[in-house]
Amino acid sequence: MARDANLSGRLQANMLMFRMNVKDFIITRSYKDLQEYADYYRKMSGFLEEAQAEISDPDRARQIDLVTEHLKEYVAAFDKVVDYRQRRNNAVFKILDVRGPHMEVNLTAIMTSAEECNDMAAAFHAGLAMKHLLLARLYVANFLVNNDQRSVDRVNMSLPRYKID
Repeated sequence: MARDANLSGRLQANMLMFRMNVKDFIITRSYKDLQEYADYYRKMSGFLEEAQAEISDPDRARQIDLVTEHLKEYVAAFDKVVDYRQRRNNAVFKILDVRGPHMEVNLTAIMTSAEECNDMAAAFHAGLAMKHLLLARLYVANFLVNNDQRSVDRVNMSLPRYKID
């Protein structure tokens, strides 16, 4: 019984550190936290295998089986979090951060050209489009920080649907 308790204690300590690294990764997005998560996962998996082999009491063995089952679900859910984080980063760094400035440059060129041609209607519409673009980018940035529906709604309100004749 003492060996089972000792093994359970080591398993619990590693599980705590494993979960702390998940929390830290979610907060910091640090590769270091992700690496430490993986290290504690390996240690914890080893202790679980050892516990499954050594714990013979049927009630305790069932509890270890439950922990193993729940761990698989936990890891699968966290893998989704990591995947979503990577997809989010790709969208931000490869699309939003590239296309946003490109659109701003193009709208500025339209405004400059319209001013040179004395085309006040074109300048006005380009300025209006620039305003909507900048507001949308601001609310996208707010969403990336706050993850709130209000920011999503404001992005959608900032991007009016233009009817093109």
